[in-house]
Amino acid sequence: MKAFLAPIHGYSDFAFRMLCQEYGAQAACIPLVSSTSVLRDISKLKRIDAHPQEKNLGIQLFGISPEELGRATALLDETFPFVSWFNLNCGCPSERITECGAGSAMMTEPELVGQSVRSMKNATSRKVSVKLRISGRQGETLELCRAVQGCAGVRRRLRNCPCKNHWAGIPGQRGLGNHQNH
Repeated sequence: MKAFLAPIHGYSDFAFRMLCQEYGAQAACIPLVSSTSVLRDISKLKRIDAHPQEKNLGIQLFGISPEELGRATALLDETFPFVSWFNLNCGCPSERITECGAGSAMMTEPELVGQSVRSMKNATSRKVSVKLRISGRQGETLELCRAVQGCAGVRRRLRNCPCKNHWAGIPGQRGLGNHQNH
């Protein structure tokens, strides 16, 4: 199993990512880049602390417009040619993120999530993954996983939106085999 440094807002800066890679993390991710923000103000790109010496670096995006997410992915793809993959955040429960309908608020809209992933995939030749949480409603998580078939991976957080551990969520997702998650 690969060690993956999860994107932790406020902590996953360049120095921390490099330290974690030095101690075995095979992948790291820059957290919570707003698709709307980077498209409206190109100077926001300077705040993204990505560096070419990082290995298997990803950039995590959040937003609610598939078209904007695709355009932001294309812009980041061009600006940071050394980035290996992109991640759509559909798991952040922060009110700052969910009040606009992004993050874990997207979990109630599998079709929108699927459109967003397809838009991002069409904007880059790099891998696109999705971060989501276990849904509080039976079957909803599986529906979300089906909506994002074809992405490079689904990173499930074993907590539901109210942030309670939900270990039973894993067996319910056995319906998606590896061939459906590539």
